[in-house]
Amino acid sequence: MKSIKITTLFICFIAFANISIAQLFPVSKVNADENWTCGYVNELGKLYAPYEYQSTSDFSDSLGLVSKYVKEDLKYGFLNRYGRVELPLIYDEAQSFKNGYAIVGIGDKKFVIDKKGKEYQVDNLYFNSRNFVSNGLICIEQNGKKGYADLNNKIFIPAELDVATPFSEDYAIGIKNKKIIFIDKTGKQIPTEYIDAMKFKKGVCSVKNANGKWGIINAKLEVILDFKFNYIDEFNSGIAPFCDEKSKWGLINDKGEIVLAAIYNDASYFFDGRVFVFNEDRSISLLDESFKEIKKFDKMFEFSANYKFNNGICSMSKIVKDENNKDENIRNYGGMVSLYVNKKGEEIYRSEIYYACFPENSKVKMADFSSKNIQDIKIGDEVLTYNQQTKMNKVSKVLKLEIHEGRFDLLEVSVSQTQNLTCSLNENESVKIEKLVATPNHPILTKFGVKLMCELTDNDILFVWNEELQKMDELKIESIKSLEETKKVYNLKTVSENYIVNSMVVMMK
Repeated sequence: MKSIKITTLFICFIAFANISIAQLFPVSKVNADENWTCGYVNELGKLYAPYEYQSTSDFSDSLGLVSKYVKEDLKYGFLNRYGRVELPLIYDEAQSFKNGYAIVGIGDKKFVIDKKGKEYQVDNLYFNSRNFVSNGLICIEQNGKKGYADLNNKIFIPAELDVATPFSEDYAIGIKNKKIIFIDKTGKQIPTEYIDAMKFKKGVCSVKNANGKWGIINAKLEVILDFKFNYIDEFNSGIAPFCDEKSKWGLINDKGEIVLAAIYNDASYFFDGRVFVFNEDRSISLLDESFKEIKKFDKMFEFSANYKFNNGICSMSKIVKDENNKDENIRNYGGMVSLYVNKKGEEIYRSEIYYACFPENSKVKMADFSSKNIQDIKIGDEVLTYNQQTKMNKVSKVLKLEIHEGRFDLLEVSVSQTQNLTCSLNENESVKIEKLVATPNHPILTKFGVKLMCELTDNDILFVWNEELQKMDELKIESIKSLEETKKVYNLKTVSENYIVNSMVVMMK
């Protein structure tokens, strides 16, 4: 009887452990000094790794990649699902684990490690977030060309390709002499006439032909769906998002059958029996495995095709207003929060509101009309600002440079700026593209008032500095797109209400 009780307790402990620690997810908060720290909590909000890291990542292969300052140097390491250090923070660079291996670097040395920290030295290792060990092979790079080697440092394919991707099932996909090629497990290179291709998943792959249309091929490289769609994304669990000739999105299965009609503005990947779709009214619907709506989310700042469930949890971003927040712009316009929802669409965790900022190397217009990277601005520096009512420029002193570290989504706004030159032999020489990159909740001055980056549309008109005439132009937005997140952002506090970043007038927050 005693042994039965012990066994029962052990089984209960294992079951509880799987529930409690299998769903850790990264979170962050703002400290009193306005700097960010990161940690991990479980689905109940219990803290499993303290807020002491500079960055945290989603778990991959049961390990979470973290960074932390060690004696003033930023170092990377890995935590296990108990929130404890599994591999010490000794690496200067690191990528997440996949298939039991990760690429790391110490100084100029780049190498592969397994989950026990064993090192595998591979010459000319290609250090890139999209590179990982698959089928025992990893991409290498030499003189700008790519190839493959195994973990014993033996060359599988010499560095002779323009592009090389990791193996997925039976094939890797590369580019050679401006042609898409498939590479099988023996190293045979199979030329194709395709101009783009996704990874093989469960024996199928979406490919793009020379006419710009997408179809599907199988593992024998036979066409199983004719080329008639504007786009077919990567398959997951036999389902892929597709875009039709009317630029509407739906879902298609690995037999080429449409399983969700193309009536949406966008669609996400299919993970854990869940998919998100972007509706005409800019709301986001969560659908189940039968593609029935579970929940609708309003006031999301954008749709992300990367919204996907991992161990039953999905991270999303939303703008919220907080009337009690110390930041005036968050009170007036709202701030960004990260939400974690379960498969029922229920919110299980909400991060603190985070600040609106700019990435490193954003150009700030100084009082003398020169430009300086935002991270190099000092207290007391004088920057150029703009008064919309008087249409005059003025000078303002910098009171503070804020630096925040964490995980920040970014949007890019582009305008075409005509330089108003008196003459030009080439009309193209008179057009300059200006791009502003910021977090989605940064307020921007438009001709019709202040808007958040995420609220801008192609019809909005921005105030853009004309370097040739040293005055403001009023220019219409040409494009708005999402960029990959960044880990460090900056913001200025000035005496005035605005300043100029990448030639565009932005509001001080």
